[in-house]
Amino acid sequence: MWILRLLGSLLLIIALTIIVLQNIKEDVTVTVFSWQFVNKPLPLVILLSIALGMVVTFFINIFHELSLRRRIWAQKKKIDNLTVELTALRNLPLAEAEEKSSEKEETKKGE
Repeated sequence: MWILRLLGSLLLIIALTIIVLQNIKEDVTVTVFSWQFVNKPLPLVILLSIALGMVVTFFINIFHELSLRRRIWAQKKKIDNLTVELTALRNLPLAEAEEKSSEKEETKKGE
């Protein structure tokens, strides 16, 4: 899987390099909400938009990862509780059987 990520990253870097080299002298105007950036180099705009996308994706993945870890923790806790309950239920007939056998021994001693 890491090979696919590496190849994807390399392809992205190569594509960005080609785009930057082809458009090195292009200037663009960028409007973001009410701000306007006039005559900014196109490669700079492209790199900043990719960097912003990476940062947003990083934070979304962090929140998703934390959510998954919290869910795993809750599931492990539930499994532990169910394991304790199952063990108690498995041992329940043994405890009742021991009580009955001890009662029988007491009645035999009493006779």
